[in-house]
Amino acid sequence: MKIVGFAQLHNELSNGNLENWFKCMEVCDYIYIYDQNSTDGSKEYYKKFDNVVVIESPTNDYENERICKGTLLKKLLADHPDTDWIYWIDGDTMMDGRLLGHKGYYIRDLCKHASEQEIDGIYFGHLNLWRSDIWYRLDNHYDMFDKDGRRALWRNNGKLYFHEQRGLHGRNPDMTDAQEPMGMERNIRVPFYLIHRGFAADEQLLRKYNNYKSLGQVGHDLDRLVAEDGLTVEPIQPGILPHWFDIKDVENPTTKTKLVEL
Repeated sequence: MKIVGFAQLHNELSNGNLENWFKCMEVCDYIYIYDQNSTDGSKEYYKKFDNVVVIESPTNDYENERICKGTLLKKLLADHPDTDWIYWIDGDTMMDGRLLGHKGYYIRDLCKHASEQEIDGIYFGHLNLWRSDIWYRLDNHYDMFDKDGRRALWRNNGKLYFHEQRGLHGRNPDMTDAQEPMGMERNIRVPFYLIHRGFAADEQLLRKYNNYKSLGQVGHDLDRLVAEDGLTVEPIQPGILPHWFDIKDVENPTTKTKLVEL
C-alpha cells in the first residue's frame, strides 16, 4: 500500500502549522508539495525530510490553486504511477487524532478496506476551530464542509484530474469541491474529522482576510471571515484533537472582543 501526501502550502511555518501538518503526514511514503513562494523558512523545513518532493513557485500563485494542484497531481502520478492512495490535507489542517499514531496503521487499514470495495474517495467531517484551540464554529455556513464532508483520501483509480481553471476554490463542473480532483465516482464517509485551524488565531484569521481581499475576493465569502453576528460555537469532543497538539487557548470566543472591533 503506497500512500502519497499532497498539498499546496504557503508560509505555514510562521503560521505555527507546519510541524503539526508533518506529524499528520507520517503515514505517507512520499509527500508532494506545491510551495507558493514561502518566505518564512518553510522551504528549509521541508528539507528535513528525505521523502518530500517540492515544486517551488517563483511567485505566490495561490489564486490559481486549481492549476497549481493539477500540475502537482500530474507530477506525483508521473513519478509514482503505482500510488494506491493520495492523502490531502491543507497546511492549516490536522487529521483526527484517533487515526494517527501506530505508524499510520489506522489510515492504511482504512485505505485497504476502501480499496477492497473499489471506493474512490473517502469523506471526512470538518471542524472549523474559531479563535480558539477547542471551540469550532457552526453558524454562517462554517459547518458547510462538515455537513457535506471533505475528501482527504483519493484512490489512484486512473481517472483523477483537476479541472484547471483560474480562480479561488469554487466548484467543479460536476458540482464537487474544486479543491478536490474529479474522477472519483464511488465515495464513502467515515466517522472521523479534519480539524481546520485557519480561523483559530486572530492574527492568522485577519491575515487570511487581507490575503483573500488582495486576491479579489469580495462580498459574503470575504465578509464572513470577520463577521461574528450570531456566533455559535461548540467544544470539540475529547480524543479528536491529536494527543501531541499543544492546547493553549480554551476561552469561549463568544466572550472575546469581536474581530471587527480589533
